[in-house]
Amino acid sequence: SRDEMQKPAEVMTALAFKAGERVADVGAGSGYFTVPVAQAVGPSGKVWAVDIRQTMLDFIRDRLAVEGLANVELLLAQPDDPMLPAGGLDTILMVDTIHYVKDRTAYGLKLAAALAPGGRLAIIDFRWDPDAEREFAPPPEQQVKREDLDADLATAGFVPVESHDFLPEQYFVVYRVGE
Repeated sequence: SRDEMQKPAEVMTALAFKAGERVADVGAGSGYFTVPVAQAVGPSGKVWAVDIRQTMLDFIRDRLAVEGLANVELLLAQPDDPMLPAGGLDTILMVDTIHYVKDRTAYGLKLAAALAPGGRLAIIDFRWDPDAEREFAPPPEQQVKREDLDADLATAGFVPVESHDFLPEQYFVVYRVGE
């Protein structure tokens, strides 16, 4: 049911990763997107699988061994700091993660510092709907309204440049710094 809701093939098509791209999957969890992104960027690319839980990174490590992927670096982060390398990322992907971030502006500044010139931040998260009963969604008090996210990230220097509406339960927005 997650594939029906998350539409990973369509997300990957929309993001159109290129060989050699440097991507961080922040809030990587089980590696649901880490593995296909690593395959898309190929051996000349690199993916940082970022999570605050070592158990999830261990799970991804095992998946990578099975998949035979050597272009992923596992990165244990802090809840308020993704610990990304400065200025070296082409894309930062955050799926079902931004609603856990307490200070989105401060976090956004750290994300902006990690992007290379022209880099992008892609965020997918649940649309705010206090009445919806959804299998994977966080409780309504933890959901982030799209307009609040845009405002918080604007303070960090981000501007929305692309939005996709094919996900049934979520918004999907691509931001860039200062455009």
